[in-house]
Amino acid sequence: MKIFEILEHLNRKEWVLPPFQRDFVWNDKEKIIKFVDSLYRDYPIGSIIIWKPHEEDIKEEIRGRPIDATVSREPLWTKKYILDGQQRLTTICRIFNGDPFVFKGREFILHFDVKNEKFCFLEKGEKRENCIPFHEIIHKKNEELLEELKLKEDSEKFRAISLFEKVRQIKDKEISLETTHPLRRTEALDLFIRLNTGGKPLATENLALGYISIRWPDVRDELEKFRNNLQKTGFKFDFDFFVRCLSAFSLGQSLKRRIVPEFGKKNMKDDWEKIRKGIARLIDFLRGELNIHSNRFIEAENVLIPLVLIFSRENVTGGRRSLLAYAFIISYLNRRYSGGKFGNLDRDIKLILKSTDPVEAWVDVLEKDRGTLKHLEPSDIVEDPNKTFKLPFYLLLKSKGVTKDLLGRNFVEIAASEENRPEFHHIFPKRWLKRTKFEKDKDHIANLTILTSVSNKEILGKNPTYLCEVSDRIKEWHLIPKDKELYKVEKYMEFIKKRQELIASSLNQFLKEKKLKR
Repeated sequence: MKIFEILEHLNRKEWVLPPFQRDFVWNDKEKIIKFVDSLYRDYPIGSIIIWKPHEEDIKEEIRGRPIDATVSREPLWTKKYILDGQQRLTTICRIFNGDPFVFKGREFILHFDVKNEKFCFLEKGEKRENCIPFHEIIHKKNEELLEELKLKEDSEKFRAISLFEKVRQIKDKEISLETTHPLRRTEALDLFIRLNTGGKPLATENLALGYISIRWPDVRDELEKFRNNLQKTGFKFDFDFFVRCLSAFSLGQSLKRRIVPEFGKKNMKDDWEKIRKGIARLIDFLRGELNIHSNRFIEAENVLIPLVLIFSRENVTGGRRSLLAYAFIISYLNRRYSGGKFGNLDRDIKLILKSTDPVEAWVDVLEKDRGTLKHLEPSDIVEDPNKTFKLPFYLLLKSKGVTKDLLGRNFVEIAASEENRPEFHHIFPKRWLKRTKFEKDKDHIANLTILTSVSNKEILGKNPTYLCEVSDRIKEWHLIPKDKELYKVEKYMEFIKKRQELIASSLNQFLKEKKLKR
């Protein structure tokens, strides 16, 4: 089938995604450019597989969703469902319609570089000499395009027109199309899974959502609606986190590929309502008990799963909330569930689900486990490749009421502008440690604190002795040693050692206070 015919089906929403199909996941510029270049050069791009539903499923009306592109016309024919080829078809539809692609939160439009005869992405609104948006080549006349390029020589104009026609020929490219014989929904899911076992494997959460959708077709819509509502509070979670919470609550264990088929054996909608309530209570807990208003510094989200389970069962109140905060920080500090430690998470899930007092039970097992770090020595405050100390350190600063960075600028956790957003930056600027014996220790956790990006840029060029001008109050907030001799580059490791002592002492006091409020 020719691409222009495929576009008709997509734009009329006659070819849609089945409930178990994943979202558009191509987020690599080079991969998309190579794909479009293959279309341009008439290279094979593989087959598209369309599911034709069994008449019994047609009666039940399968809830399909359009591809992630601008499609607005009404269907003329019975809907069919894209089993394989969604990423390719979505890309084709987007480039022909001029829809943006999002890379790292910014919108880009595919362009064709006439001079170099190659495709490239430019940020939306950006102009570059010799570059024309792909969709404009498809939809505009040559005269308009030439006027935009401002070419002077006739030879250049003839060459450009020739290249425009070559780009337009993409719409006439034949793509191999295979349509299944009528399949029931479970058979289509089975085929979908088989198709996704080769190449880049289907992520476990997407596989789980496929099974969940058999009994709950609207699952993706419900999860998306909840995710959008959460973002208004400053917390951003993806479907993976939601599915892992469902696995813990519904299946009683952490999410693993081998248990995914279990999701298809019951309707998860009722369990999701409980998980949804648990996550909402979790956010209220993080905001109220720990004074954090986003999950930007929570690198290990698995540590939140026991909390969601507990809040799904009850709304923890009083001193038990403080004790729960203690358990959260201890489990985070000890990387209890990181690095594929499913055993710890499975044991804690089972414990919480069967316990009459899950908060006390969780704290008890955390403290009794061998090797659990409960009291910090200065030597424990070490380099931070896994970002283990950043969140506890941030919680500590928040508990101390820190609202200003080292240069006295206010920071806002959920800031409209990036320049006011708190980030971990270096106290001794890296440039002052470069080519010294301390260079390998420049990223030590004891050389980091919260700064706004504006202050960080200002500090970048300063000698570390700028700390002499910082007020004692702000130094106390940020646990900066007050001895000015330590601000000299040659005293860097002494500064680190002293700050390790201050951080360890303050974190121990912070944990003690949380535990004693029980």
